[in-house]
Amino acid sequence: MNYEKNYNLFLESLYNIKMIMRGGKMKLDDLLKDVFKFQKEIEKLMMISTYLDGHDFENKYDFPNTAEEYLIYDNLMMAFEKLEDINNTLNYLRQPIISRGVLIKKTNGRYGFTDKNGEEYEYTCGRGIEFKYFDEFDDKYKWAISSVEFNNNYYIKHYKKIDMNNLEVRIRE
Repeated sequence: MNYEKNYNLFLESLYNIKMIMRGGKMKLDDLLKDVFKFQKEIEKLMMISTYLDGHDFENKYDFPNTAEEYLIYDNLMMAFEKLEDINNTLNYLRQPIISRGVLIKKTNGRYGFTDKNGEEYEYTCGRGIEFKYFDEFDDKYKWAISSVEFNNNYYIKHYKKIDMNNLEVRIRE
């Protein structure tokens, strides 16, 4: 029964892909719903494999002995690391936005904001940040996710040229 359900999900996704390939458009929300359906299967696979118990399979499976087994083991480990990243990203996207504000540089040198409910948020080195910026290539505003880093001043990792002062940010649960 479970295989039939998975097969039907697979067929539904193939139909959506065929529509796109034929020039049809699919709504981004529909694609996200399809991806969330497969997320459940990713989580089940990670639990069954014991990957989550220590980021390896040693507790449930024989450790590799041959060169071929090492190839399989190492590549499965890399695949599961990617699945874990996908799962974490999807979990993040599921979280509701609970606050938003505009960053200001505080007297302690850190950036932060106070939301409309009086809740204060402050960004320190290593903290994740979701922010809105203008993408000059696409000529559009976009939301992005990164982290705050420090090197004589605070900056956003991979976005060093973006001024954090007056930057619109939001916080997810």
